[in-house]
Amino acid sequence: MKAAGKKLAVPSFYLGLSLLLLAVALWIMTRGWDASLLDRYQFRQTQTALNAYGIQHEGFSLAYPAPIFGPPWSVPFEFPLYQWLVALLTNTTGLALVPAARLIGILFFLSSLPAVYGLAAWVEPHAGRRLLVPAALLMTPVCLFYARSFMIESCAAAFAVWFLYAYLRSLQLADWRWTIAATLLGVIAALVKITTFALFAVPAGLFAIVLFWQKRPPQGASFFVNLWRSLPAVLLPVGLALAVALRWIAFTDTVKRANPYANQFTSENLRTWNYGTLAQRLDPVFWQTIHRHFSLGVLSDPLFLLLGLGLIPIAQRYRLMALLCAAGYLLGPLLFANLYAIHNYYHFPAAFFAAAAAGLILAGVVASERLDARLKAVYIVIFVSLQSINFYQGFAETLKNLPAPPPSLVEVVHEAVPAHGVVLVYGWDWNTLIPYYAACRAILVPNGAENDADKLQTVLKNLGTDQVTALVMQGPHKQDRGFIRWRTEKLGLAAQPVATSADGDLYVRATELTALKQKLAGRSLPGVTLNFSDSAEAIDPRLHYQVVNATAYAALTKPIPTALYTPGSIEIGRIAGQAAIFSNAPAELHFNAPPGATRIEAIMGLNEKAYTGTGATDGVDVVIFERLPNGGRRLLYERNLDPMRRAADRGPQNITIESIGPITGTLVFAMYPGPANNVAFDWSYWRQIEIR
Repeated sequence: MKAAGKKLAVPSFYLGLSLLLLAVALWIMTRGWDASLLDRYQFRQTQTALNAYGIQHEGFSLAYPAPIFGPPWSVPFEFPLYQWLVALLTNTTGLALVPAARLIGILFFLSSLPAVYGLAAWVEPHAGRRLLVPAALLMTPVCLFYARSFMIESCAAAFAVWFLYAYLRSLQLADWRWTIAATLLGVIAALVKITTFALFAVPAGLFAIVLFWQKRPPQGASFFVNLWRSLPAVLLPVGLALAVALRWIAFTDTVKRANPYANQFTSENLRTWNYGTLAQRLDPVFWQTIHRHFSLGVLSDPLFLLLGLGLIPIAQRYRLMALLCAAGYLLGPLLFANLYAIHNYYHFPAAFFAAAAAGLILAGVVASERLDARLKAVYIVIFVSLQSINFYQGFAETLKNLPAPPPSLVEVVHEAVPAHGVVLVYGWDWNTLIPYYAACRAILVPNGAENDADKLQTVLKNLGTDQVTALVMQGPHKQDRGFIRWRTEKLGLAAQPVATSADGDLYVRATELTALKQKLAGRSLPGVTLNFSDSAEAIDPRLHYQVVNATAYAALTKPIPTALYTPGSIEIGRIAGQAAIFSNAPAELHFNAPPGATRIEAIMGLNEKAYTGTGATDGVDVVIFERLPNGGRRLLYERNLDPMRRAADRGPQNITIESIGPITGTLVFAMYPGPANNVAFDWSYWRQIEIR
């Protein structure tokens, strides 16, 4: 590159820069080629992967496999073209599913570049400078990152941008071949992802209006004749695409309504979720979120300022089209506010417009006769540098530090669930990590539907001869033994989990414990504790999990309880002027002991009203024990407290236990009804619990 008057005189500069950026983009997009799908938006990536896996093994179907909610084992959203191509490539070449998905995603992204280049010709006639527009897209962080993910974004964007190019050519040339191409591309784009197609359909319609206005004849009557003749080219591509997409949505809604859990994902139930609300669009916080996604994934604030300065010296045609492209970026958050606020990968197609604006400003700066060639070169170098820094700050860390492998629990689930079996999963919402990596069918109970027994009964009934052979408990009900017991008894599962981990507890049938133990023998399962004992601890069915208010317990217990169990409520009150934890037996307080703990000090008792006046308690059993990882218990303290018959049992009672370590399980401080199991007047309290 050299200065020659006010122009960049070396024609190969543009091609060289584009090829360099292409090479860098390919290097970036191929990092972590065999890594897991647990980097960003694992729920979306594993869902797409699960669909492709099902098509790979069961063949193509419009109601494509999604074994996550029970029969009919399908929850179709977008038309599965991308998933079908991944499955086809895998079956044809033997390539693993994830690398195949990444390869196809990258190829779709690269295939969109010629269309972007072609569209830029409407503004930039110079073939070399025009390369700066797709080059800008090659540097867009959100595109570089998500093109390599197991997601449909690059596929949808490629068809949409080619639709826009074919549509404009059709109207410009009045060529029916381009009209047919635009129609086919539009239909595919709308089927693959309607929210992406919409971003490109709007500017297509605006272009048609502008083109007809520019070509209007001098006499009004002739204008309407010309308009009538052109209507097929104007309406057919967009109209047919929308009609087919609406028909597809109606079909998917019918499939979803067949399952009580999948019904929440019908178009009418997702309307607010997809579009958001007017109040949301008027909220400054919403636009702050959009700005954050934009600055990290598309153009950083310094880069935005640089481009703003570039608008000043460039020709009007560059400036006008760059501003229109920038407005095109805003179509996404304006049309689908909630989706764009929550998921930054939704900015992938919108980034095409922002990148086009940036590329046109770059081309305008280079074409400007008002700027020195050296200044133009510096401008391009600064742009590339700032965009590189932006990618490094927003996404490079994820690629440098590969995502963790799937949690070890899924390996246990895979071995525990036979080919004909089903795993019931609580606490994972509709995150498909477990069914995908465990390669099994699952019933993922959506958040908010955990306590709806009728829905569960319907889904279980629809299983027919298939059976739930395992249960994964995670989330708020993980410690609720009453909740778990109802399900394990109904499903014929062991009362104790065979595997416990931070990702959930796994329950299987007692008859399968020996076989599962043999399958897992010698394996390393980090983070998972196994228990193959089928001896079940007796659990009082009256006990139900209660959420802990950490602030309320800070002055009474050290540490804070991890869980509370009682039929009613456990409350903080005062007795003899001092704060205490009140409950009616049975009641349990669960604690995780501090590392190296060796001593317990506690004060407990029965409220004097329980045994004076009309009070007639028959006493309570005070029990402190460790719940061992293998399902058993280690008794640390046990005493029957009967103040009606023993004066020494009246008032506060001190407990001191030495040498309790090492503690490997949960410490339980319990008040149980006395020998007669009579809960009347069993008004017990803990005034102090300290584990150190």
